[in-house]
Amino acid sequence: MKQSNDQSIFAWRGVSNKPTHLGLLAPSPSYFRDSHSIVQQRSGIQAQPYFSVTNYGVLLRAPLQKVEGKVWRAALACQSDMGARICISLKHEGGDQYSKESDSLWDVATVANPNAGLTRKMYTFGTLPFSPTFCPPWRPQKCVLHVPR
Repeated sequence: MKQSNDQSIFAWRGVSNKPTHLGLLAPSPSYFRDSHSIVQQRSGIQAQPYFSVTNYGVLLRAPLQKVEGKVWRAALACQSDMGARICISLKHEGGDQYSKESDSLWDVATVANPNAGLTRKMYTFGTLPFSPTFCPPWRPQKCVLHVPR
């Protein structure tokens, strides 16, 4: 994570018989079992994709597109081996906060022009799934993304 801008680390799906995890980081490697065809995007698709681990949490820069209501999609800087752009779904929690809306992934075929969205920097609090520093203790299953203005 310190040496790469490869956002495919956020491209995972839920695992049956396990609790749903709504943070950006997967709780275990088993959540990547269906991600073998996801690769870092080819250059030229998104300008300056990055993420970094800070003492504040994980900082992610990605284009956002409003889907409906409070649901947004973030286009990650990764793609399927066939070239389809990978997106994750976020729920607007109010103000500048978002949470991961589901553990599903979408590809560019379901998102019209993922680069046309508003590109924002998003912070996820903490680095370990289900820890008190990752999720608020009063909502242990709901992790929040902070989008500074």
